[in-house]
Amino acid sequence: MIPSSLLGLVLFVVLLAPGLAYVLRHERAVPAPSHSTLRETLRVVFVSVACLTFTGLLSAGLRLACPERTPNVRGLIQDPADFAREHHVQLVWWSLALITFATLLGFFSADPRLLAGLRQMRSKAWAQRLLGDAPIKDSSAWHQAMSDLKSRDHAAIGRKKREDETFIGVQMDDGTYVRGYLVSYSPGGVEDDQRELILTRAEIRPVDGEIQPIGSTLTVISARHIVRLDVTHLKKREEAFAAELPASSAPVQREGT
Repeated sequence: MIPSSLLGLVLFVVLLAPGLAYVLRHERAVPAPSHSTLRETLRVVFVSVACLTFTGLLSAGLRLACPERTPNVRGLIQDPADFAREHHVQLVWWSLALITFATLLGFFSADPRLLAGLRQMRSKAWAQRLLGDAPIKDSSAWHQAMSDLKSRDHAAIGRKKREDETFIGVQMDDGTYVRGYLVSYSPGGVEDDQRELILTRAEIRPVDGEIQPIGSTLTVISARHIVRLDVTHLKKREEAFAAELPASSAPVQREGT
C-alpha cells in the first residue's frame, strides 16, 4: 500500500533503508543477472525487516539493562501523542540511532569478506548435506573464475591469506594472445559481448610473432573479440611473465596462415 501522507512516505523510505543499503552493496560485490521487480522488492523488504527486528531486540536488551537511559516504550504505546510531546528530543535521537544502526547492519551484511565466508561454509560437506549442492549458479562465469572459485580453492588448500593478484591470458578471435595482470572487469551478470577487461603490464603475441610488451599503463579488452580466457591466481609478488607461455596458451592458427 502506498503511503497517503508525507510522513508516511518518509517513514516508508526510512524503514526500507537497511534493505536498500544491503542490495546496493551486494550488487557491487556479487554480479548477478537482473531479477523481476517483485523479487527485488521482496529482497529489500525482507532484509529491512530482518535488520529492524535485530535492532529492535537489541534495543529491548538495552532497555532491560539501562531503563533510566532508554525511552519508555510502554508509555509510548499507551499514549503516543502525549509521550512524543514530552520526550520528542529523546525519541528523535533514539530513532535516528536505531535506523542508522539497522542501515549499517544491512550494509555490512553484504560485505564481500562475509559473502566469501558464507560461500566457503556452503562448500563444506555438512552444509552440502543439509542444504544440498546447487549445480546452477546465477553469477557470471567471469565472476566465478576470478572470485568465487578463487576463494574456494584457497579454502581447499588451507591458505590463510587470499592471493593478491590475478593473471589473465586472453585468446582473441584473430589469433592474437594478450596477457597481463587483472585490474578490473565488468560486473554484469549477463554473458554478452558488452563486458570488458582492464589489464596492466600487458603483453601481446601476434599470430606470427613473439611476445612483446604493449607499453601502456592500462589495456582495455572487449569481450566481443574474446574466444577464451585463461585465469591464474598468483601469490604476492609472484611474476607470471618469467615463465614461457604454456602450450595450451598458444594462439589458434587459422586455415591458410
